[in-house]
Amino acid sequence: MQTNRSFLYGESVFTTAMLINGRVLFFSSHLERLLKGADFLWGPFTANELAALQERIISFLPKDKVSNSLRITLSYQDQNRMILRNHFDCHAIEIDYLAFDKGSKQAAKLKSIQTADEQILLPSFLKNSRRAQQTLTYFKSGYLSNSESLLFCGPEDEVFESSWANIFAVKNNTLYTPPCGGSVLSGIMRSKILDYPTHQFSEVKEETFDLGWLKSCDFVFLTNALWGVIPVQKIDNTNFNLPVEEFFKFEKAILDEEIKS
Repeated sequence: MQTNRSFLYGESVFTTAMLINGRVLFFSSHLERLLKGADFLWGPFTANELAALQERIISFLPKDKVSNSLRITLSYQDQNRMILRNHFDCHAIEIDYLAFDKGSKQAAKLKSIQTADEQILLPSFLKNSRRAQQTLTYFKSGYLSNSESLLFCGPEDEVFESSWANIFAVKNNTLYTPPCGGSVLSGIMRSKILDYPTHQFSEVKEETFDLGWLKSCDFVFLTNALWGVIPVQKIDNTNFNLPVEEFFKFEKAILDEEIKS
């Protein structure tokens, strides 16, 4: 009998990481997010329980990481098959690893949808499958082609994030990104870019903006820990200029710094 809560209820937390020379980049950040997600869904757990889970994740990492990407998923084995539980055993959390090749990077094409603002409902660190499920539903309905992703916007067209990445906009050499919250994941690459001290932008702003303003920007790009920086080619019927390769030199600097550390 299947007792995995990911199978029963679509309930899991995961992270997807870039591998270079067999090393998981930004692994400490990935690990921290996995533990926070597990504690939110199935905790609260004690510090000792979370330390034991961390050790299990580390000790079972695939030794032969010949691919360039790794997905780590945590799910819970629930013999009682109950949707709501008062207590979860941290030792019953199952860890799954999937190594794969991500293919070549291509510019993104996005189609916008309006969705509920989840800022007050979910923590910004919770990376689960809800965006993927919504994207699959819109693909099955015919709204998306297989080369497109969703751009999630709020009831007033405030921009949140894409199906699988945070979004940034550049206007007059100022870098903008929406603030984190339940509707905007606190992405690992997002944080690295915001914290990077020597990028070429005159100013960096975390603030809310709407879809109409976004479409008026000079450049738009997405970020996640698997792909790094991905230029956006199109949102709905609005096409964007793709910046020259030199524009993304900050991405290379961030990755080089992590590799050397």
